Amino acid sequence: MTCIVTTSWDDGHPLDFRVAELLNKYDLPGTFYVPLENPERPVMTRSQIKQLAEAGFEIGGHTLTHTTLTAISLTQAEQEILGCKRILQDCVGEAIQMFCYPGGHYNKILLDKVQKAGYIGARTAARFQTALPSNFYRIMTTQQAFSFPIKKNLLHLLRTCNGRALHWYILSARLECNWVELSIGLFRKALETGGVWHLWGHSWEIDSTKQWEALEEIFKAVANQRNILYLTNSQFINHVNARNSTPKSDFWSKTPD
Repeated sequence: MTCIVTTSWDDGHPLDFRVAELLNKYDLPGTFYVPLENPERPVMTRSQIKQLAEAGFEIGGHTLTHTTLTAISLTQAEQEILGCKRILQDCVGEAIQMFCYPGGHYNKILLDKVQKAGYIGARTAARFQTALPSNFYRIMTTQQAFSFPIKKNLLHLLRTCNGRALHWYILSARLECNWVELSIGLFRKALETGGVWHLWGHSWEIDSTKQWEALEEIFKAVANQRNILYLTNSQFINHVNARNSTPKSDFWSKTPD
């Protein structure tokens, strides 16, 4: 079965360029979700954002100020969602199609606001998913480039009501908590089922936890394999849409958008 591989990186830290270098090394796609400001840590300049886009990576919206959208008024949330899209589009000179909710916090009203703003999809922070999304405005991921304790993984799976993944985590992954081992296990699962493997993370977090070698190990493991489509987040959505409207015998013969 054919599997989709996609990656995404949050917060627009200048260390995103180190992630981009590794992605380039292994010919892997990346979508970088960039806020224009972040009170917690540095963000790339607009010229750096443009440079990243010119290097072939997708830029996505991540609000103007990296604020938790569920904690502010709807008017403010709308300004954050629309404002970052307009500024990023001016910066990179092309449409910004994807959005990511800061902290993974969203609700049904915000999903509607993101759709009305003209994005084709939005990513959450939910993990352990290898199935194709049922709603493009609450896309779940497969694994974060960070290790969580067993208890947090179990609580996360219960909170996201992901029963199948909970079953896999307990019986197949045997309550593994190392993110590298989980990434490899979930990659094999996606290959077997013909699903999607979506790795995401923060470059600043990878740096602070000294996980650069581990990240390269994962990139090397998933790169340059047969029966895999390597796509950005928006290409991934476009391909799923095409799959839903194209006979299955024809779909996988098409090239990525």
